[in-house]
Amino acid sequence: MKYSYVMGIGEAEAFSERLKRELQALEAANVHAILETEPIVEEVLRGLDTAMNCVDDMEEWLGIFNVKLRHMREDLQSIETRNNKLEMQSVNNKSLIEELDKLLERLNIPAEYSAILTGGSFDEASMVKAIEACEWLSGALCGLVVPNLDPIFANMRAVKEKKGELEILKVSFVQRASEFLTNYFASLVDFMLNDKSYFSRV
Repeated sequence: MKYSYVMGIGEAEAFSERLKRELQALEAANVHAILETEPIVEEVLRGLDTAMNCVDDMEEWLGIFNVKLRHMREDLQSIETRNNKLEMQSVNNKSLIEELDKLLERLNIPAEYSAILTGGSFDEASMVKAIEACEWLSGALCGLVVPNLDPIFANMRAVKEKKGELEILKVSFVQRASEFLTNYFASLVDFMLNDKSYFSRV
C-alpha cells in the first residue's frame, strides 16, 4: 500500500513536469507566432489608419456638401419667393393697367365738347350744348382728384397728363366766357346809355 502511494506521487510529479514543458512549448510557439504575424498586424493597422483618414475626409466633404446643399435650398427658396412676388406684382400691374385704361377711356374728351369748350359760340342756340360741355368738364376734373380717385391712379403720369388736358380746356373756356361776358355787358351798357327811351320806360 505504501509503495502504491509513493508511485502515485511520483506519477503526479512527472505529469506536472510534463504539463510545464508542454506549457512552455506552447508559450514559445505563441511568441514565435506573434513575432511572425507582427508585420501583418502592422500592415493591417496601417490599412486601418488609412481607412480612418479616408472616413475623416469623407465626413469633411459630406459636411461641405451639406452646407452647399443648404445654401442651394435657401437660394432656391429665395428665388421661388421672388418669382411668386413678381408673378403677383405682374397680376396686380395687369389689373392696375386695365383699371387705368377704363379710367382714361371714361375721361376721353368727346370731340363735340372739346370743340365747344375751345371755340364754340356763346349764342342762345349753342348755350345748352355749352352747359353740357361745362358739366362734363367739371365732373371729369372732380373725378381726377382724391378722394374721388384712388391715390395710386392720381400719381400716375397718364392721369396727370389727362388732368392737364382738362385744365387747359377749362382755362380756355373760362377766358373765352369772360371775354364774351365782358363784351356782352359792355355792349348792353352802351345800348342802354344810347337808348334814352330805355330809361324812360324803366
